[in-house]
Amino acid sequence: MRSLLPILIAAAVVGCASQHRDVTGALPTGLLAGDSVLSPFYGVPPSLPDRPGVVLRTEPISAQPELTAAGRQERILYTSTDARWKSGVIPVSGTLYLPKGQAPSGGWPLVAWAHGTLG
Repeated sequence: MRSLLPILIAAAVVGCASQHRDVTGALPTGLLAGDSVLSPFYGVPPSLPDRPGVVLRTEPISAQPELTAAGRQERILYTSTDARWKSGVIPVSGTLYLPKGQAPSGGWPLVAWAHGTLG
């Protein structure tokens, strides 16, 4: 049985890879693309605005003890542009942390950081 394990693992990897295609203009969906059941916050509206940068919804999140200077902490869902599959405007999520105190004239400077991800 032990000698079959590498063959079974290889078959599973090939099977999963063959179901995932990189097709321009089509956004992959489903379990193989990383989709799973999420909280209602992440539910996608029936239609999206036709431009990136539109905030769809926000909600407060629990204070992060490591971020002692953060006064406001919230989860955000907003529109962006799909650069990988070229499928147009898509919903994306992130977290927003604003410092304590009064914002300076013109607002707080914004630093955005994104890690690579799929699904």
